[in-house]
Amino acid sequence: MDGRQRLSRLPQHLRLRGTPYRDPLDWAGTVAAMLAYEPAALIPQHGVPVVGASEVQKMLTDYHDAIAFVHDQTIRYMAYFETQ
Repeated sequence: MDGRQRLSRLPQHLRLRGTPYRDPLDWAGTVAAMLAYEPAALIPQHGVPVVGASEVQKMLTDYHDAIAFVHDQTIRYMAYFETQ
């Protein structure tokens, strides 16, 4: 994960230029795998490094949860409107 994915915004899973689709569940799974390492620092490609295990844990957890929430709510509303 490089600095462009550093929690300042959610990743674009639907690419408008016709590039391959990015599965949000795969993306969230990658963030979960990063969390499993219990990193003490995260050095992005762009921006300021995040130092401190609790800071990194919070940032990655929030990022994972945000991606999962958007995915889950999208599926929820797709199912809801399909029955309308």
